[in-house]
Amino acid sequence: MALLWLHGVGDTGDGWQGQFQVKGGRCYHPTANEGTLTCAPGQGATTMWFDIHNWQPPMKPIGLDEPDPPNKLKDAIDFVHKEIEKIEKTGVPADKIVIGGFSLGGAASIAGGLSYPKPIGGIVSISGWVPNRDEISKMSAKSVPVLFCCGNRDNIIDLKLSQASSEILKTVVSDNLSYMEANRAGHFQCPQEMQAVEQFIAAHTLHS
Repeated sequence: MALLWLHGVGDTGDGWQGQFQVKGGRCYHPTANEGTLTCAPGQGATTMWFDIHNWQPPMKPIGLDEPDPPNKLKDAIDFVHKEIEKIEKTGVPADKIVIGGFSLGGAASIAGGLSYPKPIGGIVSISGWVPNRDEISKMSAKSVPVLFCCGNRDNIIDLKLSQASSEILKTVVSDNLSYMEANRAGHFQCPQEMQAVEQFIAAHTLHS
């Protein structure tokens, strides 16, 4: 049993150490490479899984006008696949591995998890989105469980993007989608979301 968790922009894997427990298993918290976001060229290098183009904080959240797909998403997907393969080589089968993340990490988890060639245990996204909506909307049906959490007043992720992402996921995973719209104003993980993630991890790594 294992959890692979991807952090958000500017964060590191260490920022999420100890946040989740996998009974009888292990959590993996890699750190993304550094790069310059198109939306913030003057801010220099920061940790990022792929590029963000049209975000203009605090005036404009990340929304439906983001390029589909964004730059460097393929690199993020390749990274996710290699990390899952590494975990499999430790003896954990793919269907006992849950991949998840926060914000950009959640988006990368969705894109990488749904495109992995083997069924995995599940996918979790907190304050993330579907970054390659066109590609995923054309996927054949998947049986992988997905927990998609968002805030109804998130100041970084436009609720319209969250809701559109949820609808696309539902076309692919159907009733395997659990959608949670938390009552929060801000870009963070609330206690209700963290509890939902813990329950999801337990349910989809301990199943027989």
